[in-house]
Amino acid sequence: MGLFRFLHPKALQSWYTFYISFTQLWKEMTNLNASEKGRTVAILVTGLVAVVLFSASVVQAQETIPITITPSDQAVLADLEALAATLSPELQAALLAKIQQLKGAIYVKTKCVLSKTDALELDAELPALPGTGTAAAWANADINQRFLKARLEVEDGIAELSGPTHPYSLHHRYQIPFNQDGFLSLVTECYQYTGGAHGMTFKTAYNLDLNRDRLLSLRDFFPERDNYVADIKTEIKAAIAADPDTYFPEAVETVDGWTGEFPFHLEEDNVVIFFHPYDLACYAAGFREFKIPYDTLP
Repeated sequence: MGLFRFLHPKALQSWYTFYISFTQLWKEMTNLNASEKGRTVAILVTGLVAVVLFSASVVQAQETIPITITPSDQAVLADLEALAATLSPELQAALLAKIQQLKGAIYVKTKCVLSKTDALELDAELPALPGTGTAAAWANADINQRFLKARLEVEDGIAELSGPTHPYSLHHRYQIPFNQDGFLSLVTECYQYTGGAHGMTFKTAYNLDLNRDRLLSLRDFFPERDNYVADIKTEIKAAIAADPDTYFPEAVETVDGWTGEFPFHLEEDNVVIFFHPYDLACYAAGFREFKIPYDTLP
């Protein structure tokens, strides 16, 4: 592999991102003895090399051709997964998300937007899907438009303030719960705080088949069920009935009356239907998720 492929900006960006992540991970290792720290360093260095090789390969393949993961690569990723289990929940989620990207065939770039004033703290990581297909282009445009709309709303709110107040916040993150064989499920979370007791997080899922350049719907996963929506509602209502104290009294009625597509993302074995706070339960209950195994609906 030539030097210039390593010097490609995308490869350097990937290396730098993982360097920062692993630096943070190392700070969590204070309780390890000398030999364990030595092994951890070896794992991290190997992981960094794997990331650079992966990034360079992706650049050469124009970021759309699947990457072949060798048995030795799998062993390194397995070590990193074991290492993740020892970390704090936040770092564990971040590292496992990156490992999942490496295992998949699609590399998603990240654009960072950071600024801080007395009135607004802005901290955003925006995903950029690769390729020039219609589905990826639509997802990229929708992600950026939603973020811009949220930013303008917050900035307009600040402009209308007549006196001192708590700083407003706008944070944007994303996760990739599934990335395999050209199928990509990406979930963005946009948190806004504009005063009051708490802010609000808005979640949006993007499910794509980049092999066929199309967006995926729930019907794609239950093609033989004409009444798949009714069956999914039955599964959700059963979960609500099993934990009634968590939900509003009218939660079942809300599910029955739901029209249009349920918001969902993918996992290895499940379609995950999700609802925002206040849809079915109070704010403190958070996002309510309902996992529907692919083989649940005959």
